[in-house]
Amino acid sequence: KSYFDEANIRGWKVGAAGGDDNHTANWGTFTGYRVAVLASDLTRLDIFEALKARRFYSTLDKNLALSFKINGHEMGSTINAGYCNIEIQAFDGDKEAFRKVELKKMGTTIQTWDISTPSVNLIHSITTKPGEYYYVVIQQNDGNEAISSPIYIEE
Repeated sequence: KSYFDEANIRGWKVGAAGGDDNHTANWGTFTGYRVAVLASDLTRLDIFEALKARRFYSTLDKNLALSFKINGHEMGSTINAGYCNIEIQAFDGDKEAFRKVELKKMGTTIQTWDISTPSVNLIHSITTKPGEYYYVVIQQNDGNEAISSPIYIEE
């Protein structure tokens, strides 16, 4: 398992963040690596609130948008166990096509959708148990991907 999964399995509740450490003159725009934050408004307070709630995801494409919800609760949430509906939505501002969506439970892929569309809109049902966490990995045809922060399951 990755360090990301190792931390979450140990109960640390770590969100998916990534970036680039280079030393070029255009370091802020050299690559598309980003942490995308799902804030309700573009204010310092709202951005910090979203970060504390783990409503963010890591992406290698600077204009890829991702939403991952279970029972209407966005990534970073902690929800009750039971029968759950999952919603996965994504699109790219450049209309680049997606090729695969993976639903992961505690680092293990439990469902894969092979697609070839410029947007993602998936609904899936599962039964969850306390102590589990789920997240998604979305891949584009050009190899870029995004990883959501997890949704945690409790009693």
